[in-house]
Amino acid sequence: MATSPLRADLEAEKHRILETLDNFPDPFASSSALGARSSRAKAALAELVDAGEVRCFGPAGRPGYRLAGRCSEGELIRVVEEQLRSLHQGSTPLLIPFSRLAAALRKLPGPVREYKMPALKRLAQRKEVIIFQSGRQSFFVFTASLKDYLPQAAEAAPPPSVRDEALPERIRDAYTEIMTARNAPDVPISELYARVGGALEAFHRILRTACYEHRAVPTIGEPTFASDTARNQALVIEGEKFLNIKFLL
Repeated sequence: MATSPLRADLEAEKHRILETLDNFPDPFASSSALGARSSRAKAALAELVDAGEVRCFGPAGRPGYRLAGRCSEGELIRVVEEQLRSLHQGSTPLLIPFSRLAAALRKLPGPVREYKMPALKRLAQRKEVIIFQSGRQSFFVFTASLKDYLPQAAEAAPPPSVRDEALPERIRDAYTEIMTARNAPDVPISELYARVGGALEAFHRILRTACYEHRAVPTIGEPTFASDTARNQALVIEGEKFLNIKFLL
């Protein structure tokens, strides 16, 4: 039985929305950002949500959308982590009270903001922040802002090879999660980095070594449709930029 023109148009609209979400630079997209203004586009978006391909977050009057394959608990915690990192400004140490967390995360949907403490604890485990308790109040400070004030500690810091000994395992675990969710071996490097976090230079060093040792294969991807973040975090090997990577498991 032939597909009706109306159904074909709807499927084309769904494909367009999925592509837009796949390349959307922000964690969540509004319906207007997805171009869902016409009745046909709204119907296509509703079908994607009903089919479980897209998740809808937030209040009915101002929903945010995200690909369902990127909505695992780990993914959403990483979204909150990235938002918390925006509180780090300059090199002056600043004690940030926990009471500021709500304001820092106000643009995220309510269910996602609930991951604020797991995200903060994970930043502490990675030594990106230090958490303090003073009476009944809790604070945290970004360790990067302390470098100029702790020169002796910086000199005594272990070399990157020691500090980053767990990084290859974190990268492989994150790669496996993304590959499974996408059901595709080529994984966007920016998406992988969003999961792993830490220093971009160290992250790239691990990927580059894996490529040189033939344990991974970098692929160029689609630079034309890539976000600024994806292009800025691309892996550079011998002057060529690669947006995706495929580990040889």
